[in-house]
Amino acid sequence: MDVVAGAISYRLSMGAAATISFDCVDMIKPVFHGDHVRLEREVIGLGKSSMAVQVSVFRHDLTTDTLQNTHDAIITMVAINRFGRPMECLPALFDPDRAGYCLKMSELAKQRKNLSSGGTNRMQ
Repeated sequence: MDVVAGAISYRLSMGAAATISFDCVDMIKPVFHGDHVRLEREVIGLGKSSMAVQVSVFRHDLTTDTLQNTHDAIITMVAINRFGRPMECLPALFDPDRAGYCLKMSELAKQRKNLSSGGTNRMQ
């Protein structure tokens, strides 16, 4: 899950990104040895240097030929420079085809950030 979040973070920041936290991990169903899995990721919030990435894991049930959601996580990543310091380089979260959705995700990210910091902004 961390590698998938890191890949999209690298692409967005055009450089290195560090994992800051796994804010929420829901284990819905088990994944067994030999299962085929699929991971999907989506950026759900962007700050000046931090981003929230939702990662979902699905297992392919061979008996029914369906995908079953097994895990969900929200991972916070921070773009960093060559010295390991946060780097303000992220674009705004916007998709002209899904403007309402992007606004909703931005609001949820702000709420999540306030909850995790006890109501104060720790990371800028």
